[in-house]
Amino acid sequence: MLVPCLFLSYSLIRDVFPSKTVPLAVSIATAGMGLISIAAPFLTGWLIDDFGWRSIFWFFTVTLVVLGVLILVGTPESAVRLRSRIDFIGAILLGAGIAACSSPSASAPPGAGEPDPPSCTCSAAWCCSAPGWPRRARSASR
Repeated sequence: MLVPCLFLSYSLIRDVFPSKTVPLAVSIATAGMGLISIAAPFLTGWLIDDFGWRSIFWFFTVTLVVLGVLILVGTPESAVRLRSRIDFIGAILLGAGIAACSSPSASAPPGAGEPDPPSCTCSAAWCCSAPGWPRRARSASR
């Protein structure tokens, strides 16, 4: 969950902060994300022990709503504008390739026997879609 936020925060920092303060802002953002990962086991343990396992989902729901409102209210619109479209076909090809890599056939123990049909389907999807994504990405950028 934090990895996409890390990349988005870098681009937001580069757009909003003056170039002189970008290194300091990036180091603060990176340190903050590290501190969250240190505190997370303690917070989740307390939530599960005192309120049950569902409390983790409620905590994240409330946290994301509050942070979303704070971001909408407190973050200025970036002056950087690029005219581009979302490449839906490229996203589907990349997603299918990633999903196929995490298929059950990738985690089957050695000597487990014949692969099951869903594993074969996932492998076939990867063989068809993953090589198509770089070609699609190159053609979409032209």
